[in-house]
Amino acid sequence: IYLEPEQIAAIKGPRVVNGTLEMFSASANGEVAVVDASSGAAAPSGGVIAVINVMGIVAQHASQVDDVSGPGGTSTERLARSFRAALNDPNVKAIVFNVDSPGGSVSGVQALADEIFAARGRKPMVAQVNSLMASAAYWIGAALDEIVIAPGATAGSIGVYSLHADVSQAAEASGVKYTFI
Repeated sequence: IYLEPEQIAAIKGPRVVNGTLEMFSASANGEVAVVDASSGAAAPSGGVIAVINVMGIVAQHASQVDDVSGPGGTSTERLARSFRAALNDPNVKAIVFNVDSPGGSVSGVQALADEIFAARGRKPMVAQVNSLMASAAYWIGAALDEIVIAPGATAGSIGVYSLHADVSQAAEASGVKYTFI
């Protein structure tokens, strides 16, 4: 069965693409509302909180798989565009990265983390860990001003752990000699 992209979208329903920007305002009575930044309307007096979702695997070009797997990952390119938009929007008073990611590839992460770190002090920037922020996602989050971790969530570990078993004595005892080429 072949389905047109519109048919697939109708089945999947609306979705927030990882790395894109969502804006919220909070009123004095605590009500939160979504702000349509494209409408040109004035921002609420309390300002706007920009929320950027960092979900799934982080990769420089993760947006390439959106049509196939759904937004299964987060693109550092898309994150950078959203971050710059929020940083340069005078109505945005704070930026929150909503994170649930095991990390991903190194490509694009250092440049993004460096850009975020260089922007410290311009606006409050917070990583909200909702389940997991590890590896590449932790590298990005560590560049922000603050990391807030939900109860039961996990954060940490930039890098890779590996186990090495030294079997040289067992190999020698059994008459096996390895030659590296």
